[in-house]
Amino acid sequence: MAVPTTLGTIAGSIVAVEIREAVLDAIVIAGLLVILGLLLVKPDRWIEGKAGALAPFGWVQAAAYLAIGVYAGLVILAIAHLIIVDTGKYLI
Repeated sequence: MAVPTTLGTIAGSIVAVEIREAVLDAIVIAGLLVILGLLLVKPDRWIEGKAGALAPFGWVQAAAYLAIGVYAGLVILAIAHLIIVDTGKYLI
């Protein structure tokens, strides 16, 4: 799980640096709305755990963790950028 997530985070950070701020904002907002929708549609699914053996880790799970890593890289870099810009306004 760590390898696809790390690779995705690196890729997401690179993409965040290269794209315009408006596009980055749209991606972050869309991702947050998707997560909110998932939480609102079936909240019990996320609260209750599943008992039993773990499923084997395959390509679908690797792709999902890669996508999560890309989104995490985008969000973390966007938030860090906003913090630096906002802090810089008060230091000058």
